[in-house]
Amino acid sequence: MSGGPEAFEFESACDDLQDKVECLLPWQSLLLVGAADGSLSVFDIPDQDAEDPTLTLSQRIKGFSKRALVQLDVIPTKPALLSLSDDGVHLHTLPDLAPICTVAGTRGASRFAWNQEKLTLAVAVKRKLAFHHLTGVEFMEMTTMAVPDVPLVLGWCGDAVCAGFRKEYVLANPNTGSLGDLFTVGRAMKPSVTPVPGANELLLAKENFGMFIGRDGRPTRRPSSALTWSEAPLAVAVSPPYVLAAVLQTSQNFIEVRNLSPSARKGVVQMFHVEGPVVLAQVAGMDGSVYLASKTKKALWKLRPTALGGQVEELMGMGEFPDALELCGMMPEDQRGGTEDLLRVRYGAHLFSEGDYDEGMAQLAMHSCNTPVLFLKLFPSLTPPAKMKNFPLPVPDDLFSDMREPQGEERVKAVSALLPYLLSHRSRLATRRREDLEMDDEQHRLGPEVGAEMAESGEERDQAVGESGTSDKTAASEQVMSRLHRSRQATLVDTAILKGMLVCPDTGALLQFVQQPNFVDMEEGRGALVGCGRYAELAALYQSRGHHSEGLELLRRLSQSPQSFDVEPQGVASGLSGEMGVWAVVRYLSTLTEKDAAVIQQHATWVLKQDAEAALQMFICSEKRLPPAIVLPILRTSAPQYSSIYLEVMLDCGEVSHEEYDGTLMKIYLREALENEQEIGCLGQPSEGESLDSFLKSVASEELRESMKNSSQVPLFTAAGPKKMPTPQELEDAAPSPSQSYQRLKQLIMTSPYIDPSTALASIPSGRLFDLQALLMEKLGRHKEALEVYAQELHSLELAEALCDRVYESSKGAGRGDIYMMLLEIYLGLKDGPKPPEWLNHSLWRQLFHVLSRKRYRIDAEKVFGALPFDLCLCEVMPFVEACLRTLAEQQRNVGVAKNLYSCENLEVKERLIKSKQRMVHATSERACHMCKKRIGSAVLVAYPNDNLAHYSCYRRGSQT
Repeated sequence: MSGGPEAFEFESACDDLQDKVECLLPWQSLLLVGAADGSLSVFDIPDQDAEDPTLTLSQRIKGFSKRALVQLDVIPTKPALLSLSDDGVHLHTLPDLAPICTVAGTRGASRFAWNQEKLTLAVAVKRKLAFHHLTGVEFMEMTTMAVPDVPLVLGWCGDAVCAGFRKEYVLANPNTGSLGDLFTVGRAMKPSVTPVPGANELLLAKENFGMFIGRDGRPTRRPSSALTWSEAPLAVAVSPPYVLAAVLQTSQNFIEVRNLSPSARKGVVQMFHVEGPVVLAQVAGMDGSVYLASKTKKALWKLRPTALGGQVEELMGMGEFPDALELCGMMPEDQRGGTEDLLRVRYGAHLFSEGDYDEGMAQLAMHSCNTPVLFLKLFPSLTPPAKMKNFPLPVPDDLFSDMREPQGEERVKAVSALLPYLLSHRSRLATRRREDLEMDDEQHRLGPEVGAEMAESGEERDQAVGESGTSDKTAASEQVMSRLHRSRQATLVDTAILKGMLVCPDTGALLQFVQQPNFVDMEEGRGALVGCGRYAELAALYQSRGHHSEGLELLRRLSQSPQSFDVEPQGVASGLSGEMGVWAVVRYLSTLTEKDAAVIQQHATWVLKQDAEAALQMFICSEKRLPPAIVLPILRTSAPQYSSIYLEVMLDCGEVSHEEYDGTLMKIYLREALENEQEIGCLGQPSEGESLDSFLKSVASEELRESMKNSSQVPLFTAAGPKKMPTPQELEDAAPSPSQSYQRLKQLIMTSPYIDPSTALASIPSGRLFDLQALLMEKLGRHKEALEVYAQELHSLELAEALCDRVYESSKGAGRGDIYMMLLEIYLGLKDGPKPPEWLNHSLWRQLFHVLSRKRYRIDAEKVFGALPFDLCLCEVMPFVEACLRTLAEQQRNVGVAKNLYSCENLEVKERLIKSKQRMVHATSERACHMCKKRIGSAVLVAYPNDNLAHYSCYRRGSQT
């Protein structure tokens, strides 16, 4: 009877046993059979491919033990045989079965357990556990522990021993001497402790359940993963991946086969009916066979495992894919490759059809080919059939013939499970592309050498073709084909990702995806995005692929005429109408470079008309700033009022050099001045209270200047507005008026060393902007002409005075005051002309001489009086005459004061001389020279002003040094 694959085949191993069997133990190619009369039979196990599976008796040892053999075990490292009977535990050699020793103190023992790792033997003797350590060929007793009952079964669990009594299981630790209760046996007829090979687990029987505990004595599996037998097991054996148990059902004996894996199904895999109670070998043979013997009939049977490949095929046909995978993992590496791949594809397709999309994708991802084609085969709507033809499936195509792509909400779930795997494939393809680029760079660096090698290989290949008519693909051609294949695969994956993200709810992931470099098929991507109204994502796709003209035109339509689309804009695109759309175009244009100048000019023109301030920010704060040679013509055409602002900011932030663009800025200001000459009028000298930097701060806020200097990439298409910037009204208020621009022009001319005054002067039309002409003449050193302009054309004595002051302060030498005489001569020349001007009246002469009176310290009065004509009215000259007289009086008074001061100083010196001559110095024989410290005595001495005394000879020596 079977509920699963044919895991075992029931075979008769021996039908004529001579004795009643008590225990079985397979070891290598032998089967050891312990009998009730104490005899030991040794059978030869035939090879797996032998036609006759019957065991052959090779040796029978009567009297091997005085009593019935209860238990057998092997010490594999010696090798040696451990046997248990009523008279104790004995040790024999293998395979000749010569006696070695008897473990002392084990008479009357019920069970034993061998720990190969610690070389320790645990023996249950009545109500105690004795522990012995194997040293050489002798067992040395270590310790004993009392237990509450006679142990019926034993099994090592890490450092402790699990002992099974009639009612419970106990964990005894010989190192600490502690006993710990595990759980009760329940209604089971007797306890059962079975080691699980290779898992560090023990399988314990509790009623009709199989409980697993680990080395620490704790359960290793959840209660839901416990084995469930039809009845309480009488004996248990393990042959991975299966566990077998002898059970008694309705007075009939059966062998139940179940899967040992926690992930396998819980039902019975196979069941065999046997006559009467049986003895089950707890350990499987080398080929996984399990041996059992009847207690009533002298018969020996064998449960031989079938081929794993056949079991896997059978389980696949039954739809038991987890069990099939478990068995497939136990197959040899060289046999399971194709089987496991096929199994995972079928399992993944099965899970996908059942709606478990995540696990289905995980199974497909474990295919050895690691190709995205397996995933995309489940989603025909995401991949064009023409594209799929270039990628053959690594499995039979009929596996997907019955698959149907989910619809509705299920489709969203399925695509959500697909996308992470496609993105993972995309990352791997990107890594390979980077490696290809690095290889190309290396070959380019090697250059001529690689080219020579390629040329030689090409000549050899041509020669081979000429001789044989055929040639293999070279490594270079294979590399090209491999890159072409990866490029097509990248296009397939990226297009599927785009369509998949369109299926899922909009989280902004699609916009981020298309903004990155990608290989989306443009035709497929355009159709999918337009069909869903995702025009913002389409514009981003155009941008990432370099189709800037189409992308900007799409944004223009979204901003200016969103109703012109057949499909209503969705997602981010729905918020790009009006001003937001203009800002989206601004961000787009901010990423373009000089090579896109034509596209920038085309779209910046309408942006300037819609929102000039936004366009100005585009030029100032763009990621890759365009040179003014491109920007200025655009501004001059559409928004000339912002040309000077733009260029001033660029110069101030160091983006362009003053040497190159000061002349351009001067021409912009000059053109504005000529256009607004009537409004400007005569303005006077350049303002000294406001610098270029303060002007820029008034035009653009600090946030604008910082964002320009530290600009970074900003998401191009978002529903949010621009960063905090000056409002249009603020920018318009900060824009310079015509008079301010004119003042800037004059200041620029006076301060910039990169402007040629002669060129600037030649560019001013005759008879216009006289004050500017005067400034340029001043810079050229043509001071007389500048003064004539101020006097004759502008009638401004204040400007003429300011020019004379600047010249005087910047000059050196005795004749620098002649500039004021030049001013006087110009006015006198006008007076003596054939037709004196009307404005040269009495008041102007008084103002002129008031100016000269203020500069009386800088000029020669005699020259002034000598230049005055006789017909000039004295009242007009009076301010200068009065100033000169006051100056003479002041000089006379100052001379008198200086004379008195010198007299006082002379008297003070005479007084100090008299006091010095009257000074007295007391010299006694006790006073010492302050230089040599000896007594002065009657020697010639010198007295210092501080009353110190010194020998004259000491004084001379000190003066000489």
